[in-house]
Parts: sequence; structure tokens; C-alpha cells
Amino acid sequence: MLSLGIISGLVNLLGTGVYIAAVLKKKSSPERATWFIWTLMGSVAFASQAAIGAGDSLWFVGLQTAGVAVVSALSIKYGEGGFNRSDSTFVLLALMGTILWLVTDNALFSLLMVVVVRAIGVGVTVVKTYAHPLSETALPWFLYAVSAVLAMISVGRLDPALLLYPAYVLIADFAVMFAKYHRSLQVSRLARELASYNHSESQK
Repeated sequence: MLSLGIISGLVNLLGTGVYIAAVLKKKSSPERATWFIWTLMGSVAFASQAAIGAGDSLWFVGLQTAGVAVVSALSIKYGEGGFNRSDSTFVLLALMGTILWLVTDNALFSLLMVVVVRAIGVGVTVVKTYAHPLSETALPWFLYAVSAVLAMISVGRLDPALLLYPAYVLIADFAVMFAKYHRSLQVSRLARELASYNHSESQK
């Protein structure tokens, strides 16, 4: 029987498969720098989590990173954007986190740096999606969020160090989905307000 950690990783790979299909159909356009940075960050996160003592939940980080690397490679041909000064800064911060880990023998430093850099990096995709909602497909991000929840459960104990990374992934995925559907949410809210107003008027 598959463990919860493996299932979370497979769900993440499923999301990546859906995302790759969307990219090939030109329904999604990955931001090159973001996905490259995520690949680098995922590799560091995997090593950091292993050093901290992650067990079953390590499947989530490993399989996620493998999927991100594939999307990063596809973004060269099918993506948009490129490296700028801020992107190079992100990479430098990641390397600094790794150096801190090696010097202090504290993998949590490296993991914290990974989360900070990835949080800033996902902002690029959130901003792009907010401006151009059709540039992203929601289903992959939903599957990523589900896999993050499963990964958090697979930790099996209340350990902030091990829960930090999947918790970040969950928040980031919901941020992208909100950016995609914010206009629809505004329209829905307006429709509800109008319906409520019309109902109130009819009662007078």
C-alpha cells in the first residue's frame, strides 16, 4: 500500500502532467526565471528536509522538484520572460542559505531561505496571472495544493520545521488561483449585491 507521502508526491506529479499538457496546448505560459528558481530551490529544500529528519513527507519535495525541473526545461521553448537583476538576487540568496547551512550545520537556515526566495519568486507568477488570468490553468495549482495538504498530514507530528515547506506551497498555490479568478470573484460578488438590492427593493 502506498504511503501518504508517496501519494502526495504522485498527486503533485499529476498536477505537473496537467500543467505540461496546458503548456503544450499553449493554455499556460510558464515564467522562465520563476520555474528555474523553483527547481534550484526545490533541490535545496529536498537536501535541507532530509537533513532535518523528514521521512515520508520527503517524497512530496522530491517528486515536486522533479516535475518542476521538467516544466523549467519546457519553459525555454514555451515560456515567457527571462532573467533580470532581481532573479539573479534570488539565486544568490539561495546560495547564501546553502553556505549558511554548511557553515553552521543548521539545515533550517537553508530551508528558511528557500521559503523566502520561493515566496518572492512566486510573486512573479501571481502578478502575471493577476494581469493575464488566461495565462495560467487552475487545475494544476489545485492539485499542487491538495498534494501539499497530504504532505503536511504525512509528517505525522506537529513539527514546524517539516511543515514549513508544504505550508508555503499550499499558500502559494492558493495565491495563484486567487490571482486567476479574482475578476470572476468580483463579478460574482457584484451579482450577489445586485440580487440582494433587487430583493430588498421588491420587498418595499
